[in-house]
Amino acid sequence: MDVWITDDLAALSLTATAASGALTAIDGSILHTKTAKKHVEVLTPASGIINLSLVDSANTAGEAIVVYLPGVGNSVSAATVAGDYEGG
Repeated sequence: MDVWITDDLAALSLTATAASGALTAIDGSILHTKTAKKHVEVLTPASGIINLSLVDSANTAGEAIVVYLPGVGNSVSAATVAGDYEGG
């Protein structure tokens, strides 16, 4: 699957903001980084649930996570608010 961060809730572009830290896989794996900290191709573990972590000290609001599911299309999260971040 492809996963990317957008600030366009139509999910047609990548976010203009660069996160301060790394984008890593907690469960599952990142097969290919297409755009650093913004767009990755992932593989889920046997559970089918991928868990990604992105460190961003700016607590950027107004971004969404997009998951492209082959044969289904895009699934877009709600937009973030600063309080969504740990310590935000």
